[in-house]
Amino acid sequence: MAKSDLDGEAYVAEYGEEEYVKLVAAYSLYVGVASVVLAVVGFGKLAKSTPTAVSKGFKWGCAVGVLLSAFPNGLYLHGGGELKKLAMSSDLVAKVTEFKTIAPGAVAVSSFVYATTHFWEWGVEPSVIFFLGTAIIMHSKEILPSFLQNGGEVILVTALATTYSAYSGYAGAVVGDIPDVDPEAGFSFMGGAIRVPVEFLDVKALITDVPLVERFGGSYLKLAITGKIELETQLANDKTPPLTTTFPSLPSAGLFAAVNFLSIMGIASGFEAEDNIPWSAEREMIAQGIACGAAAAVGSAPVSGSMSRSLVSVSV
Repeated sequence: MAKSDLDGEAYVAEYGEEEYVKLVAAYSLYVGVASVVLAVVGFGKLAKSTPTAVSKGFKWGCAVGVLLSAFPNGLYLHGGGELKKLAMSSDLVAKVTEFKTIAPGAVAVSSFVYATTHFWEWGVEPSVIFFLGTAIIMHSKEILPSFLQNGGEVILVTALATTYSAYSGYAGAVVGDIPDVDPEAGFSFMGGAIRVPVEFLDVKALITDVPLVERFGGSYLKLAITGKIELETQLANDKTPPLTTTFPSLPSAGLFAAVNFLSIMGIASGFEAEDNIPWSAEREMIAQGIACGAAAAVGSAPVSGSMSRSLVSVSV
């Protein structure tokens, strides 16, 4: 959703991936602040008025969406791109694609149907990893020690798949090159024996230097119906032109934060209705805000709930 709002592909093509990371991080920061503010003013209470049928429907709909997105990457050597090329050879998928502007989800569903009915085109390696990993996670209680449950089994499967990929010369799809990070950056544990090289961004620069509003044509009407806030700072040197910084307003980020919260609302209320697991809408929305703020600090997109990981957590 953030990539679509920011026209990410065009921005990367024009300014490069590094600048796009800063743009997304700035967006995350404002979404995080907006999430906290909305929680304080009581927006989260709307979740409690959601009908049970709607909550259950959202949960199952989200589960189907996860399946549709995971299936091509789990079964094809080059992921969704390979499936897209193969599926376009089908008259059914080609016909559905003509209506993607009014029913974009139909394209993914028709591609899924194509994949399930053309199993001989699956890649052997990704398919084995996909089904084996799924089996381990679903039966973790029976085959793994207790200390590896409650999320540990997912980490284990990921580690095993990554190890296989590294040592077997796996030629599958690659998201991108791992960026270079200062080896001294991040967190150090056990006297430096273990280091997590996380590179932190300058949060102040995200606020003052990143041209976020320009991605919306400089119009706050496209972001939300709100005013324009500009700060002009005259630097000490009179010969230096004023630095004009345009800040996205809170209501504009608030719309994204509210939509972003819908996934958490649907997941949590669904668990409450089906599994009797209580939750607090205000707490979850504040947690979303804090998570988005942390995401901004490390150059990540806005954070929301994960249906698949939540289901795994509840199941174990």
